[in-house]
Amino acid sequence: MRPRGRIVNVWREASGSLTRNKMFKDERYHAACHEAAHAVACLLLGQGFDRIQLQDQPRMVHGIPGVSMGQFIPTSEKVYGYEGRCVEAQISLAGLAFEKLLRPSLTWFALALGQCRGDFDQALEWTRRALDNSREAEPFMLRVLLPPVREVLVSHWGAIAEIGRVLAERGKLSQPEVVAILEDVRPKRSSPAFA
Repeated sequence: MRPRGRIVNVWREASGSLTRNKMFKDERYHAACHEAAHAVACLLLGQGFDRIQLQDQPRMVHGIPGVSMGQFIPTSEKVYGYEGRCVEAQISLAGLAFEKLLRPSLTWFALALGQCRGDFDQALEWTRRALDNSREAEPFMLRVLLPPVREVLVSHWGAIAEIGRVLAERGKLSQPEVVAILEDVRPKRSSPAFA
């Protein structure tokens, strides 16, 4: 585990299949890697999911024609006590953490109001349910739930890039397909435990 406050260069740690240039130029690949981050977090938290998929949108989104949108389809077999709700929040936060790793100059607030609005809102709702206190949900989410998700994404960056590449090619991946790719691409160091 890295010391707190140290800047992480995920580009240097990636397996070589993901470059900043490719990520920003290939929007389908970007969307695929975003969904792969949700899938990896979900699996590492011991949860299951049905599939991840991409959908090409024929309309304009934020002035961009034909935007690729990803979908993370969870399974319906989940337990929702305090821990289950925190886990669901962390799975939603994986998308936000992924985008922040790509664009470190953006603030969490800008990401939450921009392209990660759905992920942020979903994570905040799960955190509110877990704490039974909406006032402290956002600070708890950003200080307690988010950092371990970020560390896991950094340590599994190569796997996320590879899952994203395959998803961008195929358009859909099931959980067993994602697990197979995740097992093939080992992290460079052990991942920390989630909250």
